[in-house]
Amino acid sequence: MSTPYKDIRDAINARIAANWTATPIHWTNTRRNPTTVAWIQPRVIFHNAAQVELGPSGRNRIVGDVHCNVFAPIGEGDDEIMTRVDTFLALFPRGYLLPTASKTITFEVPESREALEEEDWYQVPAYCPFYVDMLPS
Repeated sequence: MSTPYKDIRDAINARIAANWTATPIHWTNTRRNPTTVAWIQPRVIFHNAAQVELGPSGRNRIVGDVHCNVFAPIGEGDDEIMTRVDTFLALFPRGYLLPTASKTITFEVPESREALEEEDWYQVPAYCPFYVDMLPS
């Protein structure tokens, strides 16, 4: 059985786990332990898939983002959190090809968005868009 969505998620999570040492990581479907130190929350978000070639055997495209919320305690400072954001974005630069068990993920231009604040945390979201082309199964 083909498992392209699982393969994509597994490859991305493996890259993060192997290369991120700056802070603790809060993975999906796990409890976050209360902390007072910076941490990240990476998530693979899939968008609408589409046919990108005509005909019954034309390629399909899976599109998504690696969305990572980078958290720091209020008062830690902008420079520290933005350095972490830049470090995370560098894991998935434009043109980076990440192999999965069955396909290759192609990354597009990564970006950061507006910072958010809540009572105890400063949060900056980072986005690394990607796509995977595949033949219909």
